[in-house]
Amino acid sequence: MPQAGVTAGVAATVASVMGREAAPTQPLMEAGLDSLGAVELRNALAARFGVELPATVTLDHPTIDALAAYIAALSPGGDVAAEVMSLSSWGSAAGSEVRRPELLSHLIGVALKVH
Repeated sequence: MPQAGVTAGVAATVASVMGREAAPTQPLMEAGLDSLGAVELRNALAARFGVELPATVTLDHPTIDALAAYIAALSPGGDVAAEVMSLSSWGSAAGSEVRRPELLSHLIGVALKVH
């Protein structure tokens, strides 16, 4: 699913759970999301996009834009492989840079599941 479609889906789910819209870059906790709402939002997003999400997803990715980027990377056809390939020697190269830090934790999680 294209990033724009994921962002629209996340925004609609956030509005449904919170009862009002939030700006894409506004931290959801500042917008009024409480801990129960965070659990409801995680469950609703997991069901909507068919992905497994950690309990801390709204803390780790606190805005609509951040959640959408994370979910897009997890969704079938997400660009995780391309992002991983762009990390040239990220463990030892002084000049390497992670363009999408939210994917690094996902990459580490996948690596731990494989071993």
